[in-house]
Amino acid sequence: MKTRLLVRYGGSLGRRSLSAARRGFTLLEVMLVLAIIIVLAGIGVGAMMNAQDTASERQAQIKARGYAEACKRFKVDVGFFPSQLEDLLSRPQGVSDRKWRRPYVEKLEMDPWNNPYTLQTDPVNNRVLVVSAGQDGKLGTEDDISSED
Repeated sequence: MKTRLLVRYGGSLGRRSLSAARRGFTLLEVMLVLAIIIVLAGIGVGAMMNAQDTASERQAQIKARGYAEACKRFKVDVGFFPSQLEDLLSRPQGVSDRKWRRPYVEKLEMDPWNNPYTLQTDPVNNRVLVVSAGQDGKLGTEDDISSED
């Protein structure tokens, strides 16, 4: 009995008695470790979500620039900008076989949020703009991504 009391209240009875008296973790220690793990996991998940959003935006911009470049090549060959992105795939009506050289893109893809890219042309200033509606899917909002961004 005396031996147990000494171990319980911090007495020194040797290695064997101390290790025998303390076999596991306290509830407080376990809860503290779990809290630290949860905080670190939350930080990691937040960073991964931000990285995914940034990657999607970059992918949309690269694809929009590619379509804009294809529209410029179309204009060099045909003499005017396409009226829609689908004109890059097949010869539009009114364009002769002599001017139509090839499909200018292999296929038209949706943006990373599964929305179609839109084409805006300004023939007066010789500009073409390909736009993704962004994550919200609405054109004219703050998250739109264009070929000129």
